[in-house]
Amino acid sequence: MAGLKSALLGFEVLLLLTALGAGLAATASLFLSRQEIEGSDCLLYGNFNWTGAAVVGDKAKCDFSLFAQIVVSGVALVSALYRCLSIPCEKLDLVCFRVLSVIIYGLSAAFVLIESVIVHVGVEQFCESMTDNPIVLSNSTCQSNQDLFNTLMGSEANFYGDLRISAVASWVSLGTWLVLTGVALISICVRDDDKNMA
Repeated sequence: MAGLKSALLGFEVLLLLTALGAGLAATASLFLSRQEIEGSDCLLYGNFNWTGAAVVGDKAKCDFSLFAQIVVSGVALVSALYRCLSIPCEKLDLVCFRVLSVIIYGLSAAFVLIESVIVHVGVEQFCESMTDNPIVLSNSTCQSNQDLFNTLMGSEANFYGDLRISAVASWVSLGTWLVLTGVALISICVRDDDKNMA
């Protein structure tokens, strides 16, 4: 059972690092997207402006999304460091911390679920504002409209690409936190089995 416990700890650390990476990617790409169009503070839920003027989106939802991913990335970093210390020193792997991990991972998953939905819907609404315009073809995509915008403005903006990365990274982050919650529950069961065998 000790080998299974070590493997679960290693897998948990790997998942925590994945959650950290996904959270940082979601945060960075969402932040970068709003820097791509001069004067814009948030592109989520915004109406795209073909003149290159600033896009006014829902800043509160952008800020919440950034805050959510920064918080869960911090949780992932601290948890990964603690788990790395727990691998060589099993005395640090306390039952109360295992139970607390299940709660923290579950709350992180709930927090990221809300953030993921906000980002997904915000990107979809922004994309619709790009395609609902008489100067573009009715079957055009957001990516092709971004390319058209870059041609018209003589720019190399990647705002839609950044938004898309943020949405995908948010969903990856959510999946990772859900798996982490399951792994933490399994770790409690494995630990209880070790106690019963002793």
